[in-house]
Amino acid sequence: MLDAVIRNALRYRLVTIVLALVVLVYGGLTLWRLPIDVFPDLNRPRVTVMTEAPGLAPEEVETLVTFPLESVLNGATGVQTVRSASGVGLSVIQVEFAWGTDIYVDRQIVAEKIAVALDRLPKGVRPQLAPISSIMGQVMHVGMWSEGGATPPMEVRTLADWVVRQRLLTIPGVAQVVTMGGGRRQFQVLVNPESLVKYGLTLAEVERAVQASNSNATGGYLNQGGNELLVRALGRIQGVGDLESVVVKSSGDRPVVLSQVARVAEELRKWSELALVGGGPVDLLVWPESLAGTGWREEPDLQTAIQAVRRMGARALLAGSLDVRGPDTFNCAVLFQGPEGKFPQVYDKTHLVVMGEYVPLADFLPWLRKLVPPGGDLTAGTASGLLGLDPPGVRIAPLICFEDSVPRVVRRAAQKLPHLLVNLTNDAWFGASAGSRQHLENARLRAVETRLPLLRATNDGVTALINPRGVITAEVRDPVTGSIREPGFFRGELELAEPRATWYTRWGEWPVWISLACVGLGLWSRREAA
Repeated sequence: MLDAVIRNALRYRLVTIVLALVVLVYGGLTLWRLPIDVFPDLNRPRVTVMTEAPGLAPEEVETLVTFPLESVLNGATGVQTVRSASGVGLSVIQVEFAWGTDIYVDRQIVAEKIAVALDRLPKGVRPQLAPISSIMGQVMHVGMWSEGGATPPMEVRTLADWVVRQRLLTIPGVAQVVTMGGGRRQFQVLVNPESLVKYGLTLAEVERAVQASNSNATGGYLNQGGNELLVRALGRIQGVGDLESVVVKSSGDRPVVLSQVARVAEELRKWSELALVGGGPVDLLVWPESLAGTGWREEPDLQTAIQAVRRMGARALLAGSLDVRGPDTFNCAVLFQGPEGKFPQVYDKTHLVVMGEYVPLADFLPWLRKLVPPGGDLTAGTASGLLGLDPPGVRIAPLICFEDSVPRVVRRAAQKLPHLLVNLTNDAWFGASAGSRQHLENARLRAVETRLPLLRATNDGVTALINPRGVITAEVRDPVTGSIREPGFFRGELELAEPRATWYTRWGEWPVWISLACVGLGLWSRREAA
């Protein structure tokens, strides 16, 4: 067959050349018209439903909000997949439709189904559709802070909400801008129970009076000298004084105003995000594993950190390489509460993973430890537990140095269900090599395995914030040394959800080894049968 093709091609040279040119031209035109892009369209038609339910725990959000909405959305026309995530006071549902459907029709279908489920949701809870955007549309994170604390946090958040956000939304192609953290302005009415009894009022009456007060009213027109003047009653709240003068109850000739039964204050709204290291004030300032040798009471680097805590108004300081047992060991992480560094909580490192100090299988075969010389003056600790940040009640699991390299150590920490893993490490010896990047990839693996967010804080190397999917949401590295010491800090913000144990944290690699053993046994059986 091949000989005949070659023979005819040589005999009919002109026909062969013409056919080759036709195929070449046709192939070139087809290649030119191919709908190929460097970034193919991965954006399946998707509608995001976001529902805020303030005050509800994740379990209540799942039961009272997410489940009723999922029930009506699962049967909608064209719906392929419904995914949801329930957090503290927030429900997010992703509704995916078939390829080729019109996104506006899909949104209309979702809106109709949500209207059916409204009567099953808690009072005051109203779902909202997120803007139309791509799944790859998250462009950047922008941080705002005040240098030296010249601008109060409340004003910074107000500027972000009403100035920066509004201007960003005017940029063509920007679908949504979400602001997080900072001090959100809030008028707080702190009711005095004794005053309620004194004036014969109830809390519900105070609430109704405050709700009804924040509105303007029209009084028609007033004709005066040929001019028509608009009459208005201005009742919108502008400040604390306006709220204090709100009439709660009229008793005879003397009305009872809000200031007589409650104290009105303009305060910061309680934060729901954990600002790991931010522009002040912050919830937690993390100092990496660089304070070593002399004990925390005389350590000069620690004094620098405490001064940074005071300047930034941080609620707590988590410092690595500190040991309260004595001046010659530094295998502990210490959490100091408050700007004065009081009430320390200690994590005593139980596994040393520096060169030659960690012996594999030593927990099962203790005599193996005798084969390895001791690691200098470093001694393993005995206490292993979570460190509690209160407020806002966040559980932190520290992993010191190479502890995150041992899966069993990480699983043991994850089994205690922390909100956050913090790897405090010293990468100074890596220098300009790729060691710090390799260590970072190892931290990403631990975040995925445990389904927990992880902060990797290092003195020289790559400092990064990693979400439970292994995605680096924030990262900093000095071009020369990677140092994050003064005058700069790594600044990040993270939303924390109540953690749940996964199959990996419960069973480790045993399911994998059992699966491999079954496959090996099956292959061996087939070979024997053959």
